[in-house]
Amino acid sequence: ILFNVHAAVASEPFHLSDCVVSLKEQVLIPARQAGVLVSLSVSEGSRVEPDQKIGLIDNTQQRLEHDLARVQKLETAEMANSDIDVRFAEASKDVALAELQASYTANQSVKGTVPMADIRRLELAASKAKLLVERSYSERRIAALSLQGRDLAVTLAETNLGRCHVSTTIPGEVIELQKQPGEWVNPGDSIAHVVRLDTLRVQGFV
Repeated sequence: ILFNVHAAVASEPFHLSDCVVSLKEQVLIPARQAGVLVSLSVSEGSRVEPDQKIGLIDNTQQRLEHDLARVQKLETAEMANSDIDVRFAEASKDVALAELQASYTANQSVKGTVPMADIRRLELAASKAKLLVERSYSERRIAALSLQGRDLAVTLAETNLGRCHVSTTIPGEVIELQKQPGEWVNPGDSIAHVVRLDTLRVQGFV
């Protein structure tokens, strides 16, 4: 049976002989990124806590990718937040419509003042100006969507950068280092063996 220490403390004490004591929790701390293990901050016998960073895999490429993602995000944010193209398109449309209206007015006063060929060119210019306004708004919406993608790219780069840290998952003691600084590691390779000694498993017959 599995001997429950807490239950024994709560009830009347009893004794077991010929018990088997074993570890209840132990983990092999894995590498989560491929690369050269550049440093280890623990040695065999070191005490560690959950989420403690005990080593670092070379993160030069990941840092550059993170910096690039941040710069690209700033560039896209500038495009998404700028309304220069929209304002220019609106102004161009106003001018084109004003010129077209002036031509209509002139021909209403004196027929033939503005030739029909010029009227058609002005109508085309006005239509083009309206489409330019629509396109400028569309480009702003596309830039806003691109910004969301850049946000995800930055998050992904931060995740990859964080995976270069070797961290523990349980409190305990390092009983073995299976990799040394300078060695190449692949994802899943065990770097350190950590066991928890404050909670043990005791098995015996009652």
